[in-house]
Amino acid sequence: MIKGLRLLWTVFSRAERRKFVILCLMLLMLALLEVVGIGSIAPFLAVAAQPELIETNRYLNWAYTTFGFDSHRAFFVALGIAVAGFIVVRNMFNALTDYAKARFAHGRGHTMARQLLARYLGHPYIFFLNQNSADLSKNVLSEVQTLMKGFLIPFLDGLANLVIAALIIGFLIAINPAVSGVVAVVIVLMYGGTYGLIRSRLYKLGKQRIKANRERFKATSEALGGIKDVKMLGKEKVFVDRFSGPSRRMATLLARKKILGAVPKYFLQSIMFGGIILGVTLVIATQDDFAALIPLIGVYAYAANRLQPAFKNMFKDLAQLRSHQAVVELVHKHLNVDHAERLPKFKLREIQPLPFERRIALQDIRFRYPDTDEDVIKEQSLEIQKNSIVGLVGPTGCGKTTLVDIILGLLPPTAGRILIDDTPLDETNMRNWQVNLGYVPQHIYLSDDSITRNIAFGIPDEDIDTDAVRRAAHIANLGDFIETELPRHYDTVVGERGVRLSGGQRQRLGIARAVYTDPQVLILDEATSALDGLTEDAIMDAIHSLTGTKTIIIIAHRLTTLVECDTIFMLDKGRITARGNYQELLAQNSRFQRMAKVSG
Repeated sequence: MIKGLRLLWTVFSRAERRKFVILCLMLLMLALLEVVGIGSIAPFLAVAAQPELIETNRYLNWAYTTFGFDSHRAFFVALGIAVAGFIVVRNMFNALTDYAKARFAHGRGHTMARQLLARYLGHPYIFFLNQNSADLSKNVLSEVQTLMKGFLIPFLDGLANLVIAALIIGFLIAINPAVSGVVAVVIVLMYGGTYGLIRSRLYKLGKQRIKANRERFKATSEALGGIKDVKMLGKEKVFVDRFSGPSRRMATLLARKKILGAVPKYFLQSIMFGGIILGVTLVIATQDDFAALIPLIGVYAYAANRLQPAFKNMFKDLAQLRSHQAVVELVHKHLNVDHAERLPKFKLREIQPLPFERRIALQDIRFRYPDTDEDVIKEQSLEIQKNSIVGLVGPTGCGKTTLVDIILGLLPPTAGRILIDDTPLDETNMRNWQVNLGYVPQHIYLSDDSITRNIAFGIPDEDIDTDAVRRAAHIANLGDFIETELPRHYDTVVGERGVRLSGGQRQRLGIARAVYTDPQVLILDEATSALDGLTEDAIMDAIHSLTGTKTIIIIAHRLTTLVECDTIFMLDKGRITARGNYQELLAQNSRFQRMAKVSG
């Protein structure tokens, strides 16, 4: 528990720590009000049992004379109203404290989820090549909420119950040190011993729950993400079964956690009530004046009524804390700034593009993925002249996409350097270079949103340039379709992953997104490989309309899309094996001839 709190403290901001301290002071005030409320019962019951105490007790007599009462009955009524009013005030403050706890906990849930998403997005691109997106989504959307509900809220509740119980016990010890002290020691030892027996089991259950939850998210993400293949192949039951295992395991783990935290309370509840009754019995046995004991018995009874839920909830909260410490460790690990890059502070429109007037030069570039033993790109050099069209061809796995990712600034080369004109690219100017780029992948990601927002992807509504959206749509040969055939034109929602559009329309939308910012360099990575010939011709016509105004880099399997390229680079096993235009390679390179024959 202490370790989990310490980890949480390290990710709280300074303002959040101040709020936490203020909340703890409120909990202390609530506990004091509880004790005062219990203490206020004693004079009320004492006056009810022995009205003459108003005259003989100096505190009661001071109140009687100071406030000008003229009868014992009137004083007793006023005392009852005061006690009832204090209980109302205490309960109102209790409600206020509960609201403050909930607001603090859920507010931290929001900021922590946002920080976690920001940490993930701040990682370099290579980080995501070894991560499962369902696992990352689970951490942001599920585990942070689990942390709030299973650790932070129980900690605040447990802290409140601990302070209340401690002060009530302290108050009872002050009234009768010997008896109350023995009873308190027995209760604390029993609760502490029981918790000590189950704490390690609760921690293991928490770690197992995280694993099962990760597998649930993964199975769900794969089933829904590949729904077309799932339906076509009739694999619905396979994915339901794949989900059922971890889901059933998680349900069992949650039930075990709940029972471990709940069953002991019945035994401990008996111990606590028995202890209180034993204490009252011992007090009565040692006193002769039973009437004088009525206030004390009332205080013990009221204290037992307040202590019972405090101890019961405290034990439940401790069980929650222990079983959810693993999720605190997980979230803390992913929030730790040593494990992630910070998000850039600038806005895209504030970035000055890196000057690009002559060439892109890759010099002795070498690249190796982490945890691998072989270079994917092996000390290769090439130049791409501004406003030229360049093609990259080669068999699957030859390094084409890796080379493009290096040009895009997504993968830092293991060795060598990239020059834009004569300026080396590094971390300080990479974003300035990337604003020059437009990228069209083979599989276009489309959000379940309007045409406009998909073209101006990731741009706040107030910053979207509608003229630029229309211009980009027409460049991609999509404008006429949007403006004449779609019911809401640019406000038409495309559906999840663009399900309401054809493959060619999705690719055109991807091109429109790429040219929305009017980039100087346009890169197409297998952008037409899944399309039919007519659709591919239409898209290539749209791309070729930019000839002479933009630098275009095309990765393609079908060589017919590269006929108009100024230079084609052939790659094989991470090396450039040939270069030239289409006609030169067709005339001189036997491998290119075979590729052209197959693609033709």
